[in-house]
Amino acid sequence: MGNLTGFSQGGAYPTSEGTTAPTHALGTILADRSGGVWIYLQAGESFVKGEWVVYDASFVASQLGAASRGPCGIADGTVTSDDYFWAQIEGVNTTAVGTSAVTSAGQLVAGASSDGGYVSEGTSAAGAVVYGAISRSACSTATSPITAGLGLFTVQLFRPYVNGLLTEGSS
Repeated sequence: MGNLTGFSQGGAYPTSEGTTAPTHALGTILADRSGGVWIYLQAGESFVKGEWVVYDASFVASQLGAASRGPCGIADGTVTSDDYFWAQIEGVNTTAVGTSAVTSAGQLVAGASSDGGYVSEGTSAAGAVVYGAISRSACSTATSPITAGLGLFTVQLFRPYVNGLLTEGSS
């Protein structure tokens, strides 16, 4: 992904690079030339490219999980805890992390594992419903970005969020 442009300023570095010192105010929102919209966050833990994050009112991000609540997005690069980075919140993302259950036909839900950062699909999967995100391809587990059983898929984002409501398959 290239440097960010739009609104009244451009990004100081590509969205795929994190930094140890802030280059923008936390919560800054910028657009890229392909219609993606990004928010500037601080990592509360480490992330890899494509992981789903949820962030709080202070714009500190953690891995999206079944019990998460708040706005979410997708990290575009590998960052460590306390780094500053961009997460995509609108547009098409082709590197979203998900399970093999993602088929491009159902509701996305936050992964139920304690090691979050991914989504699954359907009402049989335990987890919080992710609103504002539509899968546009089946998940390919040929390359596992985090752990076995996870892969990448294409998703269209519309400022996604989770509010703690669980799917019917959740307990």
